[in-house]
Amino acid sequence: MIQITSHYRKNLPPATERTIVKEVRETSTGFLSTHPSDASRMAMAQKANCEGLFHLDRPARDLIWHFEPLCTGVTWDFYRDQLGSHIMPDALTPSRELMKLDR
Repeated sequence: MIQITSHYRKNLPPATERTIVKEVRETSTGFLSTHPSDASRMAMAQKANCEGLFHLDRPARDLIWHFEPLCTGVTWDFYRDQLGSHIMPDALTPSRELMKLDR
């Protein structure tokens, strides 16, 4: 399965990547936020200074059986929720086709 973010990150200009990293590091958690900001999470992890409990040198998608069909189902559910029940699963186009990849 091709990840859109991985595909496009390969061609991301260095200045854009620096801007994204800066934004992530400088964004703070708001009063009504439901989760800590990425910057807060990274700061807490560094402060804890402990080794992670789980290590895997493979993509996270390898942890979930039937990852691609699951993603397709979740995407379909989202589109149906947003656009109505007339959206059919065969109306979805796989990412690799949109990005014109052979894989």
